Amino acid sequence: MPAANHSTRHAAPAVRPMRADEKTRVERFFREAGYPVPLGSDHVSWGAWEGEALVGCIALCIEGGVTILRGPEIAYDRRRRGIGKALMEAVRPGMAARSCYCIAYTHLHRMYKEAGFRRCAEGEGPEFLRRRVRDLQARKWDLALLFRPADEGASND
Repeated sequence: MPAANHSTRHAAPAVRPMRADEKTRVERFFREAGYPVPLGSDHVSWGAWEGEALVGCIALCIEGGVTILRGPEIAYDRRRRGIGKALMEAVRPGMAARSCYCIAYTHLHRMYKEAGFRRCAEGEGPEFLRRRVRDLQARKWDLALLFRPADEGASND
């Protein structure tokens, strides 16, 4: 008789774009996850769902005339299960035609690098984002400003 499989595999959550009527739910999810700034009204977002439970979010926001990737933010008890990577895959087509900045925890840089981001050099990037990183670092957040160029040949049409 074969040995029982006792692995703790979890079914992958369903990832989909968030509807306009779910914007407040997205804002609340980010805020409850400890995200330090509001998403603002100009964003598109994706959610990871386990049944009716929203367990992760990611958003592309326009702030100060630049595109900013916010997240992925994952429910604490659902982390380290690949949900962040699934959300990054979902948002990837939305990033293709535009340059994008992200403020990211340094321990997650490998995931962001796989999505085409690189760490900004000292003095690189919009001043308001550099200031935000400095302010959060002063509060002991281990963050860095990242940049992802638009995909070569992609258009914004």
